[in-house]
Amino acid sequence: MAWLALSVIAALVATGLLVAATGNPQKRLFVMGAFATVGVWLVITLFGFTFVTIGAGHLGLVKTFSDYTGVMDPGFNTKAPWQSVDEVNVKIQSKRVIMDGQAGRGSAVSRETQPVYAIVTLNYSIVAGEALELYRTVGRAYYDSIVAPRVAQVFKAETVKYSTIEVAPNREKIRADVLRILDSQLEQYGINVTDFLINDLDFAEAFVNAITEKQVATQQAEAARAKVQQSKAEADQRIEQARGEGESVKIAAAAEAEALALKGRALRENPEVLQLSAIEKLNPNVETIYLPSGEFLFTLPSRGAAPQP
Repeated sequence: MAWLALSVIAALVATGLLVAATGNPQKRLFVMGAFATVGVWLVITLFGFTFVTIGAGHLGLVKTFSDYTGVMDPGFNTKAPWQSVDEVNVKIQSKRVIMDGQAGRGSAVSRETQPVYAIVTLNYSIVAGEALELYRTVGRAYYDSIVAPRVAQVFKAETVKYSTIEVAPNREKIRADVLRILDSQLEQYGINVTDFLINDLDFAEAFVNAITEKQVATQQAEAARAKVQQSKAEADQRIEQARGEGESVKIAAAAEAEALALKGRALRENPEVLQLSAIEKLNPNVETIYLPSGEFLFTLPSRGAAPQP
């Protein structure tokens, strides 16, 4: 302890000066030196080992020799010179844990024992009223002793419940389960887990390559199916177009047949029209026709005139 060592040194110096002053003509100077040594020791003791300031968001744990015996609140405090103070952070703290398979930082595993590499972040705080007991039972290295090992252990215990392909899709569920379990386990030590984050997930190179190849194959299959669907749609369109053209042909044929039927009926009802058409084809300028015997048959009507009887 620094104060104790300083006190011993000051006592030895003062005693030595007093002894040297015995029977010495300059006795007065030695005595003054001894008193000066004691005065310096008192000043250092008062300002260096008695007054303590604790920062906001912290607590001071008073340590008397080897045991924690009290707690100081933030602000200005005093203590005995032989006591020391450990300042404890009771604000939310953040620690990152890397599980990348390196020595001392083993990876998590999936149900098939495939490695799962992860970087996670733990946010936690020490409960102010339980800080003294935590330091008494666990000590200042509480994070390395009880927190960090549990983070890795609980995370690995959750990832092993899933197959490798299921780990990433269930990332949020794994995160929530790890948070709940860690908070439950560390509560007994006066540590409150406020959040647990999964910053990064990665897998073995062979697994990543297999997933990539599968995605490529799936995309190619989807493209092939889309092409088949497009070809089918085009074929259906051509069929519908042909059907439309067939219907148009049928309608035209029916219209033509109906026209022919009407024309035939008109000719049957008016045979002179047929005769006229035949004569016009023979000679369009003929107006009167006689039979071979010289008898008068009929006279064709002049163009644009009414027919003669």
